[in-house]
Amino acid sequence: MALSAILMLALPAARTASFEQTDRTVVKVASFAELAQKLAATLNKCGVKRIMIVDFEDPIKRVDEFGVWLADQLAAAPGNPWTPIEVVDRKQIAAKWEQLRIAEPYTIEPDRREHMAKAFDATLIGGSYSPAENGVGLQLSAAASAMPNGLIVKLAMTDEMKAHLTKPLESLGPGDGVFTAGVGGISVPACEYCPNPSFGTGELNGQSAGTVQLMIVVDANGRASDITVKKEFSRELDQDAVNAVRHWKFKPATDVDGKPVATRTPVEIVFSGR
Repeated sequence: MALSAILMLALPAARTASFEQTDRTVVKVASFAELAQKLAATLNKCGVKRIMIVDFEDPIKRVDEFGVWLADQLAAAPGNPWTPIEVVDRKQIAAKWEQLRIAEPYTIEPDRREHMAKAFDATLIGGSYSPAENGVGLQLSAAASAMPNGLIVKLAMTDEMKAHLTKPLESLGPGDGVFTAGVGGISVPACEYCPNPSFGTGELNGQSAGTVQLMIVVDANGRASDITVKKEFSRELDQDAVNAVRHWKFKPATDVDGKPVATRTPVEIVFSGR
């Protein structure tokens, strides 16, 4: 009897991956100009000629004033750090976004962003932020061909940045203290001890396989809590999945300072009778 358990990573573009947590590099920068220079160097190697930087999202994937300001500062970083890459003016982006919003009111946001990138013949650069010690964590992404691994950054706090914060730095995080893995430089938890759930073949109700999708919180100690069934299969298999995950042990996610944090993470468990 075979059984597989797959952790679905909470990344901007949903995809399935194994439990292995890959090493990541956090780039530390002291200014937007330094960040722009490093990002431009990476994109230039991939042949990118023009980019458009969209509003950054907060730790729970919403756009707020601070995220807009961060994107503005990166796009307009002083000293021509983007050369030879052209950066689309953020005012043009805002105007085009409004045009698309009116012309295509039922279009979902990712598609609208893609339409906007095609209109400007530019590579779309997205970002998200989270609080860090004396700074902010940033996660920057682009089309896979332009920047396949993204860029994780710790941007040092400056007086100007403090002036644009609408609340204390430590309050930038989610209200319940649970971050989204893969957002704002928060890593993804890795499974350290995740034995396959046990179940009876009769629980598959005559089918060859059954899938249960859960949403869990992996706390800073690597334990699963707040387990919710998001996609049911049967009462028995659903409970088998919950019981198993409750006893799993994870390597917790970390912020850009390497500090363990709680994250909300989807888990998919596939029960197979083959």
